[in-house]
Amino acid sequence: MTKPKAKKPALPRRKKRECPRMMDYELRDFVNGYCDGAIWTSEDMPVRDVGMVFIPLKLGAARDLVDMKNLAILWADIRKDRPVPKLGINGRPVFFSFSVMHRDDWRRAVTAIKAEGRRRKEIKV
Repeated sequence: MTKPKAKKPALPRRKKRECPRMMDYELRDFVNGYCDGAIWTSEDMPVRDVGMVFIPLKLGAARDLVDMKNLAILWADIRKDRPVPKLGINGRPVFFSFSVMHRDDWRRAVTAIKAEGRRRKEIKV
């Protein structure tokens, strides 16, 4: 007669961290990188492609990463996060790492991106 298998104890859920805030210089670098076309964000693509561009999200690795209530976007910098060579989805790069941005930082960034876009259009040469 075989003994019934004992149930394995459930793994404890990790406490979710607060979405980190960016320092002013980090936000400035983000805005410059975004305007230069070096930063890819989850806002710039259809929702169905987000998990395919940011692979850890699709694999479930980011499930317990941060508290979602203050999360605004996922983003990756092509200059630092190095997309996977020769791999892309619908013309977008594929990243195995990404950063998250707090919703208040995203509001500030959007305002600065719009202002920088206007400044670049009006530049006199």
